[in-house]
Amino acid sequence: MKRSAARRKKKFQCKKYFKSIILGVIFVWLVIIILLYFFTPSRWDGETQFSYIYLDTDQVVLRVLEPDTNIVTDIIIPGSTQVQVANQMGTWRLESVWQLGQDEGLDGLLLSRTLSKSFLFPVDAWSEKPIDSLGSVLTSFKTNLSLKDKLKIYLFWLAASGKEELDFKNTKLTDSLKRLLNYSTVSSELSQVELINMSKNKAIENWLVSLIEVIGAKVFSISEISDKRFERCLVISNNNLKTAKVISRIFDCSFETDSRLSNQTVKIYIDDQFVREY
Repeated sequence: MKRSAARRKKKFQCKKYFKSIILGVIFVWLVIIILLYFFTPSRWDGETQFSYIYLDTDQVVLRVLEPDTNIVTDIIIPGSTQVQVANQMGTWRLESVWQLGQDEGLDGLLLSRTLSKSFLFPVDAWSEKPIDSLGSVLTSFKTNLSLKDKLKIYLFWLAASGKEELDFKNTKLTDSLKRLLNYSTVSSELSQVELINMSKNKAIENWLVSLIEVIGAKVFSISEISDKRFERCLVISNNNLKTAKVISRIFDCSFETDSRLSNQTVKIYIDDQFVREY
């Protein structure tokens, strides 16, 4: 009897020990996730419109999140579509651009820039997979979205009042697509955008102006005079303008604030490196 009681006591202690280990591991993971959420940078503020691209077998999808309407819209682009690839890499089928980006060490950035270059799509981020499950939030795959971004995107997708799909086959922006890709927070600010082009390429100006207009802003002036030292591209504005933050996010520009600027002024500086990447 004593031996049987001792065995039961030992078995109970072992179970208690392993339970403590499991709870400890879960606690550590929760602490890590909380720390990552609060202390990692975020591309999306959860208030402005946001779009990211992801792969779906033989097609590419631009997922647009609209906080104003609480709707998620997928713009589906066939992989067989011929595109002019960014970084001056010539014409390729769209389905090949992701792998090309991996080969060039650019990951999804090459595909993101290619969609902007070929179709005037504003792309805020890129992802190897869609963010539509808790597993996609917690697992690791190639993306420039932080854990914080992935969680916010998943929660928005989960609570969205509507989910829609649009097939993009004619490779031209229709009026309905322009309305969809227009950032209401940008257009409502009525910003005065100044483009300072320090590159030797003037042809890029028309494309850049057109893409800025798609998101809802207007370029009021173009010049070649720079009072700033910068690399690739730089966006400067007063602290209060979301337009500047959206533009810097889409084009991966550095961002600076200048309280001396008016509440509606946004300055964009670009150089030859920026031109080469598109």
